[in-house]
Amino acid sequence: DEGMLTTFQDLNRAEIQRSARGEVFVLSGTPIFGIPMLALLYPWEESGLKQTAVVLFSAESLVEAFSTGSVNESFIVNHNNDLLVHNNFELIKVGANFSDMTIIQNMRSNNDLNRQMVFKDKDGQEFYGSYNKLSIGDCGVITTIQAALVMEPVYATLKQNLYLTLAVLMIAILFIYFFSKTISTP
Repeated sequence: DEGMLTTFQDLNRAEIQRSARGEVFVLSGTPIFGIPMLALLYPWEESGLKQTAVVLFSAESLVEAFSTGSVNESFIVNHNNDLLVHNNFELIKVGANFSDMTIIQNMRSNNDLNRQMVFKDKDGQEFYGSYNKLSIGDCGVITTIQAALVMEPVYATLKQNLYLTLAVLMIAILFIYFFSKTISTP
């Protein structure tokens, strides 16, 4: 629909103008078009006229890839920390911005391309997270998982080892007790 394209251009005019001056951007078209869609804004010069090539493409395969059903949560944000790809389509559809996430603030304030870290969300819940900055459009791929879920198997193994140690200790004590009874009797 041409009206949707015009709306997209109007809402992203600043990025389109910056792209014509040489910057590359990746934007979400999902809030406007209602389907998983990304837009690549790429500088284009033809006949001495600086322009922007806008390439709209489906993000369905990316959304499916990020919807693995595992306990971790992975997503992609752009230069404004707007959500581009996430397993929750409703967040993409409303144009969610993740600027308030600690891991994204850390990603933007550091010059490293990737990092792993432990952080707390606004509710005080502890998470393990990692990010990787993409070389195009100042995008970042972020993966997070609750610390409690990561440590759950460790605690289960620790508990199992404790039970096994106690069982072996009790068997050893019983063996020594009965063996000592056979050595001498008063």
